[in-house]
Amino acid sequence: MDSIKSPSSQRAIIIGTGGRVHIQDNIELPQLQAGEFLIRTDAVAVNPSDTKMRGDFVTVGGILGTDYAGTVVALGPQVAFVKIGDRVCGAQNAMNASTPLRGSFGEYNISAGKVWLKLPASLSTESGATLGAGISTAGLGIRLLHLPLPDAPVDKSAYVLVCGGSTATATIAIQLLRLANMTPVVTCSPANAARVKELGAEESFDYHDPDCASKIVSYAAFEKEMGGESNVVFIRFSITAVIDADLIVTSEILYQEQSSLRTGLHHDG
Repeated sequence: MDSIKSPSSQRAIIIGTGGRVHIQDNIELPQLQAGEFLIRTDAVAVNPSDTKMRGDFVTVGGILGTDYAGTVVALGPQVAFVKIGDRVCGAQNAMNASTPLRGSFGEYNISAGKVWLKLPASLSTESGATLGAGISTAGLGIRLLHLPLPDAPVDKSAYVLVCGGSTATATIAIQLLRLANMTPVVTCSPANAARVKELGAEESFDYHDPDCASKIVSYAAFEKEMGGESNVVFIRFSITAVIDADLIVTSEILYQEQSSLRTGLHHDG
């Protein structure tokens, strides 16, 4: 498939003066630089962060939006990892003062080859548009906790506690951890317990249960006893995918349980 001539402008959704959101035509579309490629936007998704772009978070005249999916239509110099016609998804760092025109809610998106994925035939473009920020957030969180990622799975598994396990980002984290041969256990409501187990969680705990923390710690201690020294089954890390009062309390109680039960639990805030 031939590359199109890169357009010099596009229509996009911007935030103007006074925080007014509107559609604007003839927004500059920069020429592609080395390592960059142009995507025709076929679908976008709305993130909670997009709805909170107000006040000091806004770069006036900047394009709104984080997640997108579409078709590669042009390549800049030194691009060998993607080709014209590929379906891709990704995330933009919208409202960044240094790159205000790099939001996703436009006719086109420019990728610098960092936060993007090729979409398999089994995944629709609309579904792909929901992945960019979620995978980026989950992957970065796992990396910052020095946990393994799917491209370097470990031989010896360890348990990872994922708080808010049924949220969008947490469901992605569960799958990434499983692909890295880690064993996720999660907090979520009983109504979502079956779903998180389908995605790879070994066990779920109701964070509204006043005994939630002690049950998690007891579960880890029991599994270690049953598995012997060959299995690392302590709950060593906690990924908090959603913050609310119940989860904060649960995290605090877990930290206290570490001292009282001496299970090797590590608290990461």
